[in-house]
Formats: sequence, C-alpha cells, structure tokens
Amino acid sequence: YVGVFANMIVNRTAGTVSYGIGSYGVAVNCKATGTMSYGFFVSRSFSCDANVPSNVGYIYGLHYRSVANGCGTGFYQSDAINCIAHSNSGVGYAVAGVWINCVAANNGGDGFDKASGTTSFCIAVNCVSTNNTGWGFDFATGNFGALIDCFTDANTSGTVDLKLVDFLGP
Repeated sequence: YVGVFANMIVNRTAGTVSYGIGSYGVAVNCKATGTMSYGFFVSRSFSCDANVPSNVGYIYGLHYRSVANGCGTGFYQSDAINCIAHSNSGVGYAVAGVWINCVAANNGGDGFDKASGTTSFCIAVNCVSTNNTGWGFDFATGNFGALIDCFTDANTSGTVDLKLVDFLGP
C-alpha cells in the first residue's frame, strides 16, 4: 500500500498479509508487533518500533530513529540512521546497507553482518556493537564493506571479522 501512516499500532499475525506497514509507505511514530513476516516492508520509517518475534523488523527502505526489539533480525537490507537493534534473537543489521550512528546490542547473532555469499555493499559509520552473541562486525565475506569510527566490545565471537581487499589491484 502506498500511503503515509502516523501514530499507528499494527498488531497482526501471519496470514494473507505478511507485513505490518509496507509497499512504499512512509511511517511516522508507528509500531509493528505480532507474528507477521516483516514489521516494515519496503518503507521509510521515522521514530518507529518493530517487535516481530522470529521474523524481520525492517526489510529494505530507509529507517531513521527507529528501533527493532525482540525480532528475529532487526534490519535486513536496509539503510539506517540513528537506529537501535537490541535483544533480537538473530542479527541486528544484516546483508547490505549504509548504517550511520546505529547501535546493535544484546542480539542473538552478529551485531552487524554482511551475510555470507553476498557481494552487496555495507558501510558502518560511527556505529556501536556490544554484547552480541556473534561478532560485533562480521564483514568477512563478499567484496564490499567499510567500518569508519565504529566501536565494538564484549561480543561473544569477537570484535571484527573483516576480509581485507586489495583496492589497488595486482
């Protein structure tokens, strides 16, 4: 659905519609909760909250000052600015994206994870990753990833798993 959604709470279970707010919508101060597949799908969110256990809080789109709490994966192939992914059962931020001033804390997987086998671009600027079960920043696979002024501490697997790339060629 295309539209602007403000001050809404969407609580639904998976069924014929598998997402809370999506299809190119803009959400402001909204909450998506329940067992749907995606809380916010192909949307833009501003000051929103996703709590979709075992599933994805935000997929695709641009998200600002939004929170993923208690999801399977917090942010998947999404750009995020000033966002928080905490207490998710899996990864905080996954696959591809530009993440600026974001926090990943107490997640059941990596804080920031450039998924294995992908060649997608990831960049984290001024981000914090702490107390996650996996790596703080796992950028070991694929070709494109950058960390700029990031902090990581107390992650179970380690702080940074980064594949070094020779940008100058042979």
